[in-house]
Amino acid sequence: MVNLNKQTQHDFLTNYQDKKPYLFKNIAGIDWFDWLQINQIIERADIISDDFKIAHQGIVEKHHYVESFIEVGMLRHRLIKPAVYNLLQNGATVIANKIINEPAVDHFARQIAQMTNRQTVSSMYVAFGDKDSYKAHWDTRDVFAIQIKGRKRWVIYQPTFPNPLYMQQSKYYEDTHPCPKEPIMDIVLEAGDMLYIPCGWWHNPSPLGEETVHLAIGTFPAFGLDYTEWLSQKLPEILAIRKPLSNWQNDQENIQSLANNIANIIANKTNYDQFMQEFIANHRLPSKLNLELLGNNQVSKLPLSATLRLNSTQSYDDDSEYIITNGIKLNLDSDLKSVLIHIAKNPNISVDEILTVTNAIDTDKIAKTLYTLCANDVLEVVKY
Repeated sequence: MVNLNKQTQHDFLTNYQDKKPYLFKNIAGIDWFDWLQINQIIERADIISDDFKIAHQGIVEKHHYVESFIEVGMLRHRLIKPAVYNLLQNGATVIANKIINEPAVDHFARQIAQMTNRQTVSSMYVAFGDKDSYKAHWDTRDVFAIQIKGRKRWVIYQPTFPNPLYMQQSKYYEDTHPCPKEPIMDIVLEAGDMLYIPCGWWHNPSPLGEETVHLAIGTFPAFGLDYTEWLSQKLPEILAIRKPLSNWQNDQENIQSLANNIANIIANKTNYDQFMQEFIANHRLPSKLNLELLGNNQVSKLPLSATLRLNSTQSYDDDSEYIITNGIKLNLDSDLKSVLIHIAKNPNISVDEILTVTNAIDTDKIAKTLYTLCANDVLEVVKY
């Protein structure tokens, strides 16, 4: 896990997030993340997808390391292992993007999501040589690089095109907004280190001729572009937008009216709050299946030893009026509020502790309610 105390998190969110890079030294517990798990993640990846790549003097074409075959009437694909091994031995990097349903990776991604209150997408990079997988580039998202095995050098440069959106990749701007010549950071990540690189900052990660495995966890907040796209559904309500156009002289007054109306819609707090709620509600967090507990009609309560956490990347406190988790909005206007807020503040708390700490009078009712919330994917049973 990522071992960050509240003061470190507060310092990062206040002084670094969206502002400048930050190196967290030796904060990720990674001893349990072994080669067995790394190999299995690669084996389970969708190797035919563009999200799985091997970089070696550019992106290697699939047919060099993936074979297709018919098995029992179904088209299947598998890695050509000798080709993969040979590429790695000659300095290639294996890249698995958009990793999902991998507990070892989700373990870190969830912590990053909850620290930043943002959605995440995870990737893994594996190499043994000393060749760069990419040249210096910027990402269109903030990235947390967690070193799992070995070491890797990172050279970081100031942004030349601040806050690029997803379509504004560095390869399209290299001539007009080139990478600066002088870096601001030149560091070597060691196993257990985590490096934060804000969106738009140029960087060049380089293997050092030894084994290196790192996770890259990208975070995705709501942007102004998302808000304005969402608002487009409200624009037909404006009379000025429904009027025909002919020429500037005739239309200038109507265009000004349109601009004023759009400005008022954008700066409307009710619209903003509705958008943010829908944006959060569209996010889904992976959670463990518990068929034996939640699919068994002979079970109606959770074991007292069961530990729970809220399925949400958002932070909630005593002032919160609602929670949103996996598309479900729950208004916190009942006796259950103190219970849910306590779980939100204390992930992995046991049912027994919840009943004790919250001074639940009707423990049977609360226990059954917790079961129902788990069955509806509002809470997750971490273990029991």
